[in-house]
Amino acid sequence: MTVLISTENAAELRRARDLYATYCASSGGINHQGLPCPAWDELPESVRIHWYTVALRVTQLAVGLDVALHVGDEAEVEPSESVTAHLRDRAAAIAVWRRYSGIGIEGLADEMRRGVARFVSPTGAKP
Repeated sequence: MTVLISTENAAELRRARDLYATYCASSGGINHQGLPCPAWDELPESVRIHWYTVALRVTQLAVGLDVALHVGDEAEVEPSESVTAHLRDRAAAIAVWRRYSGIGIEGLADEMRRGVARFVSPTGAKP
């Protein structure tokens, strides 16, 4: 997947790398397969683009927090076009986001507001 990312978004690229580094720090440098996390420059381009998309979403939510979005409301705020514009199929990406975000899972938003930790799979099955 080749995506053109404007040099105007250098700060978002840096944020993406920082978010990846934070993931690595929180996992002890071990990925979901139990293997060492590769260095940022060793990640496939497609994976770096996924982290870039995460960074754009973090920015959207941070700006939203400044305009009365409360922590826990993230699942109610669809990723904006600025977050998904570089993706091949925005509608498909939003459909996947909805499936994984917890929208439609009764009580999830209330639990998030109360700070109750619960992990929910995309199918709604409990771990």
